[in-house]
Amino acid sequence: MDMNTPMKHCYVNTTVLNEEPMVAVRPGALSAEDCAYLIKAARGELKRAKVSLDSGAAELPGRTGSNAWLRYQDDPTVQRIGQTIADWIGIPLANAEAIQVIHYGPEQKYGAHFDAYDLHTEKGRRCCARGGQRLVTCLIYLDDVAAGGSTSFPKLGLTVPAEKGKMLIFHNVDRADYTKAHPLSLHGGDPVLDGEKWACNIWFHERAMSAAAEFPPLKARASPALTPDAPRTSCIVSNRSAEQFEQVAARLAPRLQQQARSTLLLYWDTFGNTPDYDTRGYGRVVQLIDRKLLNAVSNKRKLGEAVAAAGLHHLCPPTFSSVSDALASGLAPKLWFVKNPYGTGGKGMSCVPHAALAGLELPQHAILQAGAQNLHTLNGKKYTIRAYVLVWNQLYFVYPNGVVIVHAPDYDEASPDADVQINHAGYMNPASGVVMKSLSDIGLADDVTQRAHQTMTALQPVLANLIRASSPEAYVILGVDFLRQQDGALQLIEINAFPNFTHTAHINQTVNVPMLTAALGMMLEGGEPPAAKAGAATTVAKVTAPTASPAPAPSG
Repeated sequence: MDMNTPMKHCYVNTTVLNEEPMVAVRPGALSAEDCAYLIKAARGELKRAKVSLDSGAAELPGRTGSNAWLRYQDDPTVQRIGQTIADWIGIPLANAEAIQVIHYGPEQKYGAHFDAYDLHTEKGRRCCARGGQRLVTCLIYLDDVAAGGSTSFPKLGLTVPAEKGKMLIFHNVDRADYTKAHPLSLHGGDPVLDGEKWACNIWFHERAMSAAAEFPPLKARASPALTPDAPRTSCIVSNRSAEQFEQVAARLAPRLQQQARSTLLLYWDTFGNTPDYDTRGYGRVVQLIDRKLLNAVSNKRKLGEAVAAAGLHHLCPPTFSSVSDALASGLAPKLWFVKNPYGTGGKGMSCVPHAALAGLELPQHAILQAGAQNLHTLNGKKYTIRAYVLVWNQLYFVYPNGVVIVHAPDYDEASPDADVQINHAGYMNPASGVVMKSLSDIGLADDVTQRAHQTMTALQPVLANLIRASSPEAYVILGVDFLRQQDGALQLIEINAFPNFTHTAHINQTVNVPMLTAALGMMLEGGEPPAAKAGAATTVAKVTAPTASPAPAPSG
């Protein structure tokens, strides 16, 4: 396919956040008057936003906001705004879709997705039939969001706060290949925690929107509905961390690959921009536990309440839903952490000294968590541990290696500096000072695995519904985050039901891929950890057997 429109290597008056793919911001791109005009023009036209599917579009839970489209030819002000932005981007306005104004209320969001399409698919060709591929996205924030509503790039570790008039520019494709989305351009709109969010998008294409795109013929593809006897190259269907799962399928032993022919394992996140996967026509299907149960353990407020109700206060820092409750507890940690109940990786988090707690206006829906005391450090720096736990077939298995993320600045227990206490998003950038290691790298794998297993055993009353919902055909891999104290004790910080398996090359190869391979092998075998079986396949036997604990018997 001809790449008719080149993307610029720099944009004037912008700050570059990432070079490839380009991610940049331009503060004050639109005036307050223009922002207000676009909101007013769109307000009466808003409809529930839809997501493009293989055939048509539909409303999905991963996108819960509303949108309206403003055409340039219908309004001189909209035309002027669009032309100004087109001049900055260096692509003709004729190549741009109409301005899409979007609105999100409390807790509304748009899950992680790509703006570009795979032009090797029918869906991609349908969506790009006029104008060809989406090259550049311009997102302009039209108001200041009280809390939440940032735009996040999970694979780049970037979060861009929503600030009125600021324009976010990012490239959706590789400069050398316009036929598919750049894998690092994955992005999403974080939930609005307080107030509302107004923004607008302009997508610039490679051709004029009036021009028909030209595509080479599609290669013939087999039907995705397979019978147990039908051959396929992989038994895994995933819409997250696909590269890691492809490596997992390739590492399976021949006898497990034979078993995989009659098994489909789904790692399918319906919280993003996709519906449930159609499993009709497959043989055995192993899929994730119901999303409602997963959301319950991922919600830090609900998790804190459940831990407290079970009398397990020692397992995690005390959690409160209001400033008054925190003050009434009589606790006086040096710091309090303000957290988004749903955010991960430090999103929506800040910290305040205890002396400032009484004057804190807690954002709507936020929680307060007391700062953990007497933390162990690595070379004087704070670190967070992620342990992986497979819940499957009424059992849970703690994988015997995990991930450690070490903050860049030296640790000070009383410092409210976010870089000291919270931020670790730069682990993919060697210049950030944030370092990612495995537990085995720092000699803590055995100790942390044992303690994590003890924590999971103690948490059985809290996780009982989740464990009971697991079966030979229902599972989840939890990312359980801990802080480690000087005496080795672990403090539970949060549980992620959809952890990120895309990290540095070292972590992918030493932790994530071996862990996923062991988990898949176990579920294919239908029983005990593969490494514990006599004659286990070499690719699995190299992994130390995870520790298994039975779920509590159902009551009643």
